[in-house]
Amino acid sequence: MSPNLDRTDKRTNFNDKSHECNNEKTKYHESTINNSNYYSLLRINKQIAKSRQSTVLVFTFLLIILIVTLPESLISQNVLITTPEKHSASEKPIDSGTIIHKYKSHKNCSESDYSPITEQMINQKYIMNELTGYVPLLQNNSFNIDRTCHDISYRSVIEHSEDKPVLKDNLKTIRRQLLQRSNHWLTKELKDKRDRYFSEDEILHKQWFQFGGSSVWLETEQCYLVFSRIVYSRLGRRNRPHVSLVRGQAFDKDWNEIIGKKISYMDVKNDGIKQTDELDDQILSRYYVTYPTVFDVPFGIDGDWNGPEDPHIILKKTNNTEEPIIFLNMFDTIEGKRRMYSFMPHRKIDSLIKLQIPNKILKKQEKNWSPFFHPSDLIENGVSRGSIHFIYTFSPLDIIKCSLDDGVCVLEFNSTESSDRFDMIRGGSQFVSVPSLKMDGSIDKKNVWIGFPKTHMSNCGCGDFFYRPMLVILSEINSQYQIDFILPMIDFNIDVLSWDMETTECKGTNIMSPNSIIHWDTVSRNQDGSYNDYMSVTISEADSLTKRVTIKGIMNLVRGLYDNKIQTGYDTNIESMLMSCSVDDAELQCSSYGSNHLNRDKHGLNDHLRYLKEYTFYIWITIVCTVFP
Repeated sequence: MSPNLDRTDKRTNFNDKSHECNNEKTKYHESTINNSNYYSLLRINKQIAKSRQSTVLVFTFLLIILIVTLPESLISQNVLITTPEKHSASEKPIDSGTIIHKYKSHKNCSESDYSPITEQMINQKYIMNELTGYVPLLQNNSFNIDRTCHDISYRSVIEHSEDKPVLKDNLKTIRRQLLQRSNHWLTKELKDKRDRYFSEDEILHKQWFQFGGSSVWLETEQCYLVFSRIVYSRLGRRNRPHVSLVRGQAFDKDWNEIIGKKISYMDVKNDGIKQTDELDDQILSRYYVTYPTVFDVPFGIDGDWNGPEDPHIILKKTNNTEEPIIFLNMFDTIEGKRRMYSFMPHRKIDSLIKLQIPNKILKKQEKNWSPFFHPSDLIENGVSRGSIHFIYTFSPLDIIKCSLDDGVCVLEFNSTESSDRFDMIRGGSQFVSVPSLKMDGSIDKKNVWIGFPKTHMSNCGCGDFFYRPMLVILSEINSQYQIDFILPMIDFNIDVLSWDMETTECKGTNIMSPNSIIHWDTVSRNQDGSYNDYMSVTISEADSLTKRVTIKGIMNLVRGLYDNKIQTGYDTNIESMLMSCSVDDAELQCSSYGSNHLNRDKHGLNDHLRYLKEYTFYIWITIVCTVFP
């Protein structure tokens, strides 16, 4: 073999080995690349998995937030204030804007025509209620620790009307009239720059509300006056008002609204000024208040919750005059606290007066004072407006007396020895005196008043907060006050509307509030000594729907109570027991009511499921984003 050939063969072998080496390198390189791609892909897959897992967690969290918060956010929105289908035909709202009446003088009427009692009121159907309340010890008995609630219980019977008519108003008319006052200082507070994006009906639906009304009968004017609270909320929430206002309406004896009813101001002489069509309304407004109207109560503006809230009425009646007085609470922008005020709608001069107790440290929020007139308050000297009393707290029983001239109050009675404090009882209606008809028993020596405060409880078995009317009898003799009777709860057989105004379920805040005693009149007395008496009251459901209820037999309850000769003199042990028994009874009734008012909406669905069904679009978006991040 030649050397060249040998070199050629060696070169060939080298090339073959080099080629094999290159093949091995190529395979190794390809393997490395494949391994690198594999691990890269693995890392990418892990990152995708982690990203998807994070996305799932994020959207799951958002879904949970949506489910939890959506109902609350929706509840805060406005619900149109209408009477739900569940109400009977007898409870159809009165369309107060359609019947126009001209006021007629009653100078030539017979004496029976002065009374608010009508044939319809007497002949309507009544439902009997058996009541169990609590009283102090009877005379000649002494307190001992072995006594039970049964020992101080008192049973009686009253009747209430089956028909409970609903009063309504026209919010559209109210809003239009308010906004027409172009130069009025309040007009700009009743509008919002976003209003241009909504229709008038949408604005009313979302931002305007009317709360429960209080009423009294004016014999001299032969009409009912009704005062309610109008709320404008820029956030669209009834419980977050921007501005609150006081609305006044007048109704005849048959509860037809009187449009254009004029009543003279008590402190302005109007000799020679008559109600004629020839006089301008601006001139007449100097001498008369014209119903219906929104009263121009002065107040400052500071954020939300401005203006008068919770207007409640009481009638001051003397031998010569009748005057409605409204008591309300309002935020004082100067003091920075909520305070009580008196407002006299039939006066031009100093109609609004702030109530103060100089020698007492007031709470940050003062409200729920229960007014009543003591005989000593009704002064007629042509100069002073007299005074008025309030139940400041029920337990301990604190009574204050306030001047209607300057609003200065003094503590007249205080049961400071009581060691227990019960905040269950809050202000509701005014307290009125027993009609001046001679009664047997120890009542002859006492001043006696009857009122409907409200029980206020939380987490008692029906929603978070629970309000219901109570019946309380207060007495005084020789400047000593005491509560002679407490009925812990009376609901007039009403299934109370929930706060959302859609169902009667026990959820959130469940409110039925007593607003006012319209009148209380005794028609006759029977041979057995019993009385035929009629009392009308206004109550409200969900702080919105106002109903009228007529009650028979309150006078017989009072008579039976004092025929048993309740002993006089406040005993702190009895006071504590009286309150404790009332609280326990109210909690039992709340729990019983709650157990009968769960899942009562017509679709059989609870709130969360219904809201989720209505908003499935947002839920589907969440699911799609979770599956396809």
